[in-house]
Amino acid sequence: MTDTAASTRPSARRANKRTIMRQDILVTARQIVEEQGVDALSLRSIARAMGYSASALYEYYESKEEILEALYFMGTGGLALQMLETYENLPSGTSTIDALMALGMTYRDYAHANPDLYWLAFSRLQYRPEHGPVMDDALSQTSVGPFLRVIQEGVANGTLSDVIPPGAMAISGWSAVHGFVSLELSGHLTFDILAWRTDPLVERKVQRRDDLFAVLLRTTIGSFVRRPAVSRDHPHDDRAQDGDGERIIE
Repeated sequence: MTDTAASTRPSARRANKRTIMRQDILVTARQIVEEQGVDALSLRSIARAMGYSASALYEYYESKEEILEALYFMGTGGLALQMLETYENLPSGTSTIDALMALGMTYRDYAHANPDLYWLAFSRLQYRPEHGPVMDDALSQTSVGPFLRVIQEGVANGTLSDVIPPGAMAISGWSAVHGFVSLELSGHLTFDILAWRTDPLVERKVQRRDDLFAVLLRTTIGSFVRRPAVSRDHPHDDRAQDGDGERIIE
């Protein structure tokens, strides 16, 4: 065995131990939140449940807020895994459009199932998380990763535009979905607003927030769809279509 291989083993074991410990902390934190609520969560309560001192946890997470952010996005019950499971469980032959719709629905469903964590992760942190430049390779490691994968596949199969960078499409789609969910969970999408209808088409389609969200998804996805070449015979026929020729926006 070489000296390099021998020195690598302890380092790999330490990294693995650290990963396991961080995961155990998140599992314990989620149990506390589910059983006692977000207000009961603290470094001290997590440490007590795990049989450690609170100071021992600082090696893995610097604050309660960092744990809450990680709890929402990562871990066995986090948003990132839910999005990945939706992506991996898509039936064979699912179109790009339907895959993106499914991922958008998963994002919204998860936020509704975890509203307290949602607000804490996005709105109530006492520090501003420092993230690197938003690049395609960075996006792929987050909960937006499955969005990006489907978009890249859609560009490759000709469904989506090859003019807009995949990362830009992923961020735009994420922003649209997140914006809707934020308005919804904050109580701004009220019955009075949804009941305001002047267009018969809107009256048919937008009857509930679920329907409105579906319209948002289709409208956003439709803006990414590759347009057919404009011909002299049909110079204005530039309606968005999906990969099978079906119109996205009617």
